[in-house]
Amino acid sequence: MLAQSKTGWKVEYGKDNSDIRLNICGLLTDNTCGPSSICNKNNKQSLGKYNSKLQLLPNNELSLTYTDGFICDGKPVNTSIILHCAPGQTTESPMLTNEGCDYQITWNTAYACPLEELTAHGCSLWNTRLQFNIDLSHMKPPNGKYFSISTGD
Repeated sequence: MLAQSKTGWKVEYGKDNSDIRLNICGLLTDNTCGPSSICNKNNKQSLGKYNSKLQLLPNNELSLTYTDGFICDGKPVNTSIILHCAPGQTTESPMLTNEGCDYQITWNTAYACPLEELTAHGCSLWNTRLQFNIDLSHMKPPNGKYFSISTGD
């Protein structure tokens, strides 16, 4: 899940110590920048609002476009987000770069990887995209023989 409804994702920005927050596919609940999906909280500038469909690029990366940010050189700022497949990576912060009024966020995340089937091994499943194992073999009945199932009546 890339959406964060409370504070948004913290975006790394190498140029200064800006507190930039991002919410994928929705607006931030913090109105520091007004209605915004990407907010530079230090200078209270919106870098855009989510309003586009997710696009699959020819190189299998995913792209989102955010529009109607603060006015820069007479035009509203737009920000593109490029999501790269990174198996097992679910907590890495996105990185922001800009040239003039053009902003781009690059994000390496397992959530951008193609969905793959789970691989079953006995009573466990391996998720190749997120690289975690679901192991039900430890769920043994308390009496050692069987589980008692109630009908809820």
